[in-house]
Parts: sequence; structure tokens; C-alpha cells
Amino acid sequence: MHKDILNSSEFSEEMGNLIDIKKFKPQIANLILSMVYKIDDSYDNYKKIKRVVPTKGNFLNNIYDDVKSYCSVIDIIKINNENQIKMKSERLRIKSPDKYLNNPVIYTFPTEKDLLYAITKAEIDNNVNAEMSLEERAVLTTVGIGKAISRAEVLRDFNGWSWSIDKSEIESSECNIVYILLTYVLGDVLVDNLRSAEDLKINLPEPLWNELVNVSMQFYKSFDKMQNEKILDILAVYKNEYLKMRYPYEYQQEILTKKNKAFVDLQHINELLQQPNKLKNEFMLVNSKLPSDKKIFDIRNYQKLLINSKANLEKQINEYSKIQDPMGFEKMKEELMLKIKYYEVSTNISKFEKQFLEVFEKQVIDASDKKEILDLIYQTRYLNNIPNCKMKLNRIQEKLIPKAIEYEIINPISNNDDLDYRILRGIFDSKELNLEDLSVKLKTVPEVEGIIVEIYNSTEMESTYIANTPEGSEIEIKTSRKTKIFSK
Repeated sequence: MHKDILNSSEFSEEMGNLIDIKKFKPQIANLILSMVYKIDDSYDNYKKIKRVVPTKGNFLNNIYDDVKSYCSVIDIIKINNENQIKMKSERLRIKSPDKYLNNPVIYTFPTEKDLLYAITKAEIDNNVNAEMSLEERAVLTTVGIGKAISRAEVLRDFNGWSWSIDKSEIESSECNIVYILLTYVLGDVLVDNLRSAEDLKINLPEPLWNELVNVSMQFYKSFDKMQNEKILDILAVYKNEYLKMRYPYEYQQEILTKKNKAFVDLQHINELLQQPNKLKNEFMLVNSKLPSDKKIFDIRNYQKLLINSKANLEKQINEYSKIQDPMGFEKMKEELMLKIKYYEVSTNISKFEKQFLEVFEKQVIDASDKKEILDLIYQTRYLNNIPNCKMKLNRIQEKLIPKAIEYEIINPISNNDDLDYRILRGIFDSKELNLEDLSVKLKTVPEVEGIIVEIYNSTEMESTYIANTPEGSEIEIKTSRKTKIFSK
């Protein structure tokens, strides 16, 4: 559905037509339309809190396209302990494991947020395939699950008038954190439309990319238990190859032998493709030696197999040539060691978060536009509230407060940047939808050293804490009234 949505009623009509075409059961049809209604009701607040999200139109279009492409059948699972345990143990594998079915089944519990999660997660099987490297499958799966978690958030944590985070509904904290941090660095358009991990690799600083692969590999091993044995096999191959590279002369002789054989095989394939009679004879000979269930259907299929083999041989020869070059040899050796580390070194999300903070801090330092600075304040507040995210955001917050005062986004409180931060740091803990509605009230009492800070939303006090005053700072305490934090 690649057109602009003028309003939600227009979209509901389009979705209704699709539901008729799909012939979904009435219960499913009603659940889909109810989901669309609730998204429309909550989306503005979802966008205000997170900042880096698609437009509502693009968000709804994505749902439409997912239903059209990946949801031939949707089945509702009754909520009971047995089903919940089963879904959790299978890591919510919503799509049927048989990818060759004409009608893959999407399973969901009978709630709008679970349906939205199921629909979005169905994209993963389409984007990830067995021909990809294990690293790429791991990265795309991690980001894909993170996207599904983030999309479901509009119904999971928002109800049209408030924001409340439900940690229990998040399948993977790691995937959620990875996805959010990537969108804050690269934007939602690039991250939401990934078809290759290379798109991330070329756009991320190398240290951040390396930690992304580490986190993704560790998650993928737990996500898909069948991968553990494959990982061990691949690790053994990498280690064996690296061991041989420690003896350059013998290794180069082996490469030369492999390259010569590849040339001979390539020459043979070229002859077959250029001479129809030879191709026919070879096809009959090869097919006669294959078991009945492995036979090649016809000569055209055999020709396609040869063309694919030719492309692979040309790629191999190119790789062998690179290895024969001394600089190429050393580069491959380094890359091989890095891959070994990916497969065997344990990691945790904190290393990825640390690399992200270096990039995010630069965004804060470079920000020079009012809207951009306000967005960064909201983003930092959101990062501060991500479940199981342990990032130390103090340094970011210490830079944002004075910058926001300089650009007249926040009203100054004192004559000291450090004191302003100590007093206003509570805005990053606030659950108020509109930070611009926050006020601050300050007071002092003899028995407390420092300033008592009270943060108020539009109706009541949200939090209170003590702000110690740095030496040399000055502030006028007006205990009788609240002061608006944000300029308007």
C-alpha cells in the first residue's frame, strides 16, 4: 500500500478490503480493525516520547504490507499457562517453521498488542535466509525482533493518555536496546528497511559495529538452539584456517593449488556452456549417477547450476588472488581472528551501550538547532527509562541542560551550569508525556544541607530530591511558587 494515508478512516477502509481478500475469520478481522483504531489513538504520544519513529502513515502502511505479504493465515491462541509457557520456550516463533508452505501461519494471543507484535515479527523470516553468513543472520534477527518489540510498544506502553512501561511483555531486552540505539544513531528509515547487515556496517563506526555483531551472536545462540552446533563447527574451521596461516609458505602453496584447480573447473564449465552437445552429454552422465530423489529435472536446470558454480568459482579465484598479495594475506588473517572472537568471546550489552554513548554524545555536542536539542532531551529521557538498560547518561545530561538554556529551550535556574543540571536532572526521570508541562519548586530547610527540589507535572508533584550547591554558585530561592522549566 504505497500511498499517503489521508486519515485513519481511509486506512481502515483499505485494511477492511484486504481482510475481505484474505478471508480472515470475523474474530481476526475485528481484532485487526481494533488494533488499527488503538494505534491511531496512541500514536501521537508514542511519537512524542520516542521522537525517532516513522510517521503514522508509514507505520500503518508497514502493517498493511506485512499483513498482505506474510499473513496468509492468522490463528488466535487461547491465553492459558500451557500456551504461555510454550510460546516463551519457543522464543515466540510466531511464523510457521516450514518456510515452504504456501500459507504460513501467524500465531497470536487475542490482544491487539500481541497481534501487532506477531504481524511485525513475521518480517524476519522474509529478511533472513540460510544463504547468509551466520553473523548477518544474527544481526538481522536481533534488529528484526527489536523492531517488533518497538512497534508493539505503541499499544503495550501507551493507552491514549499516559505512558507506562510493561517490562514483562518485552521478549528480549537486548534486541529492544539494540534496535532503539541503532535508530537513534542512524534513523528509523535505514534501520526499519534493512535487507543486508552491510547497510549497518558501512554506516556505523567500526567499534560500534563490532559490538553489535558480538551482542547479536550471543543473542542468536540463545534464540536458536540449533545454531550452537553449527557455530562450533564454523569456529573449528576458522581456527584451523588461522592455524595454517601461521606458516605462510605452506599456506600460499595450498592457495596456489586451490586457485589452479578453480581455474581448471572454470574452464571446463565455460566449455560446457559454449558447446550444447558437450553440455547435453555431461548432463546425462551426471544425472545417471544421481539417486532418483536427487536427479536434476532437465538440462535448463543443469545449465543454471553451472552458471551458479561459475559465479562461485570466479569469486573464489578473486579471493585467492587477494590472499596471494602480502597485504591481502595480513588483512584476511586479521579478519579471521576477529571472526573467531565473534564466535567464542562472551560479551554483554554494556559494551555496545558504551560505544553508542560515544556517538550519541557527539550528536549532543554538535546540536545547534532548537528542535534537534529538544528531540535529544526527549531521547535521553527515553533512554533513561529503557528496561534493563544500564547506560550512565549523566555526562549526556550535564551537556544537554546548559545547551538547552543557551538556546532558550529551558529557563535558567542559577548562574552555574553544574547547579542547573543538579536541580533539573529530574526531568530525565519524568513519565510526563509533555516535558514542556513540567515545573520546578525549590526550598531550603535548616536540617537539610542543599536545595530541596520538587518536580511537578501538570497536576501533581512527580518527584523530589536534594541538589547540593557547588562552590561559587548563586541562586534565589522562591519557596512560594513553582517555576516553568521549559520556555514557551
